[in-house]
Amino acid sequence: MKASLSYSRARYVVTLVLIALAIWTGLHVFAMIAVGSIAEYFYSHWIFIGSFLLLTLSLTIANRERAVGSVSATANLRTTVVVPAYNEDPTLLYNCLDSILTQSRPVTDIYVIDDGSNSSDYGTVKEWFEYEAPRRGVETHWIRQDNGGKRHAQSRAFELATDTDIFITVDSDSVLDEHAVREVVRPFSDPTIQSVAGVVLARNNRVNLLARITDLLFVTGQLIDRSMMSNLGSVLVNSGGLAAYRASNIRNNLDAYLNETFFGHHVEFSDDSMLTLYSLDQGKTIQQPTAFVFTEMPAKMSHHLRQQTRWMKGSFIRSWWRLKYLPLLSFGFMRQASGWIQFTVTTTLLAVVLIASPHIPASTIPYMVLTPILLGYAQALRYLSVSRSDESIYSQLLTFALTPLAVLWSYFILRPLRVYASVTCFRSGWGTRQVVEDTQVVMQAIPTGFIPVPQPMDLPAPVIPLVATAHPSRAQSYSQYAAAARERFMREYSVARHSARVARSEIRLSYARPSTLAHA
Repeated sequence: MKASLSYSRARYVVTLVLIALAIWTGLHVFAMIAVGSIAEYFYSHWIFIGSFLLLTLSLTIANRERAVGSVSATANLRTTVVVPAYNEDPTLLYNCLDSILTQSRPVTDIYVIDDGSNSSDYGTVKEWFEYEAPRRGVETHWIRQDNGGKRHAQSRAFELATDTDIFITVDSDSVLDEHAVREVVRPFSDPTIQSVAGVVLARNNRVNLLARITDLLFVTGQLIDRSMMSNLGSVLVNSGGLAAYRASNIRNNLDAYLNETFFGHHVEFSDDSMLTLYSLDQGKTIQQPTAFVFTEMPAKMSHHLRQQTRWMKGSFIRSWWRLKYLPLLSFGFMRQASGWIQFTVTTTLLAVVLIASPHIPASTIPYMVLTPILLGYAQALRYLSVSRSDESIYSQLLTFALTPLAVLWSYFILRPLRVYASVTCFRSGWGTRQVVEDTQVVMQAIPTGFIPVPQPMDLPAPVIPLVATAHPSRAQSYSQYAAAARERFMREYSVARHSARVARSEIRLSYARPSTLAHA
């Protein structure tokens, strides 16, 4: 799976945004003329004008984002990938590790930390991984420990990899684009950059309506708010799917990371935003718009709501630390403060309109309905600037057309959920799941069994993963992945068989030929 930020599409997006902003500006100017007083117009429409100005500013800054850094200057940096796993689907973990091993820029070593899983058997995946990684020149570390939480799983690797330069954190259900490591590492050629966020795309974004809406909201958020903050060197939160950190900064804050408390309560979630905060305290934190990762997003309502609740709890707690520790005039502080002010004001107005004053004048209804939807469409245009190998532009346009539903979902479901998460933030947990979630995604390749290649004498037999269909009911959509995996399997198997035949021929010749020692 591949993805890229299409600059040709981005130009169309910028053009459409500028046209929309020009039309919107014209409407406001004509409205001011009709009212006859600029002051009176601003007083009665300040919420709409403020939203318009904020949108204009954020889109202008976000669309200036470009890839940064030097590939050659970071080629010799030692990179350690950390993959914590707890009750993960073995097939998803396999796909994750396979994508790391096939990177265009090889990593130095990989730490897989099994944090006491009790509902998943990784035996087959571990056997394949420990065979395949050394063949590619990658050091392997597969560690199983008692369940202690995601932070303790990550920290085990942070403590053991004492000579690495860059830590790359990857979730166990994520699949990297083939150039993801190269792109996420190259910004570290700038010594002031302390962490780099990748762009996370939903791998199963076409499973159902919920998956499409979630993907639209998540990708748009990254390419608007995070892109804007990246241009200011002040990304506030990285995603667990793909992020990179300077190892020295991680080591200096490891004890605080493991023992974070909030009003006396131990904190076990929002790990990525805490690591980002440490990085922001020491320098710049950015997003690399060319580093992509595909991850599993919730396809079931219960999973979606649990995930959002965890994220929002972490966001509430982390906002306290940003306001407490970041400099008053820093972009990070100002973004966090303005975000809470905006959320409080809009939530209060929404509650007043819908509860305290249910009798809404008919003249204001078009503004109340159309304004959020138009703002949503203007932001969601950035979603179309991403080109994916696994999805057509027509499918992306279908998702883009769901923007009104995404706006309504954000206003009436996610907004109350944020309030609930804030008041229940003391309830902690490991992270993504307590049991394996049904992600309903088509797998690329699954190591369901192993075929020993015939070998001469007692040489160890390499193992090659077979391909099996994960979802027979989705056979048609799976065929493209199965065909590619089957071709790879047959190619590797043929090479191995040929090597075995050559070895056997050499053995037969050695027996048939009188030895030099016997002849002497």
